[in-house]
Amino acid sequence: MGIGLSNTSYHIYYKNPTTESAFIAGAVASGYFTPLALNLGYQANNRISLQFGLAYGGSKNHGFLADVYGVDYNFYSKTRVVAISITTRFIVLNAYKRFPIYATVSIMPAWGKTTLRSVENCNTVITTKSAQDAGMNLFATAGVGFNYKIWRRFTGYAEVLLVKSNLTGENSRYYDWRGESPQYIQVISSLAFGFNYNFR
Repeated sequence: MGIGLSNTSYHIYYKNPTTESAFIAGAVASGYFTPLALNLGYQANNRISLQFGLAYGGSKNHGFLADVYGVDYNFYSKTRVVAISITTRFIVLNAYKRFPIYATVSIMPAWGKTTLRSVENCNTVITTKSAQDAGMNLFATAGVGFNYKIWRRFTGYAEVLLVKSNLTGENSRYYDWRGESPQYIQVISSLAFGFNYNFR
């Protein structure tokens, strides 16, 4: 049993989103979440382990557009996501039994809800609008990682995701992998860390 924290951001895409048609496209980021997971694992044999996780994540963002045909806009977005992850790990190298290096593959169905709100100011006349989308996406990831012993029954792990794909929604290298950022930022954003308590 353990806790996992991913630095990887996921992006939920909704079918026929009302938030896109109701607001100025690109005015505020929405639909992103970085999961924090509670995991329960099973060691099948010396090399293969299975892990089941319940994850939660979300994001809040704010955008501002000034003097658009005489109107100032403030945009607010809030996304909340619950996900279930199923992960398989296969140890490919067990150097001195201290730092097992493994390959990992995960499937993660995620259900999310995004609320967008706009506040329009036209000559001190305030107008508020809101819209909401909800839906499910299925994500798949693959990467490599290693385990290390922390203390007695506690072990830690570190992973880097090499593949991340939305199997039921859209995929964008620019939006989903921070394509506008330097290479080292993209590497950092693909890292995941955690620790486990071993019952035996």
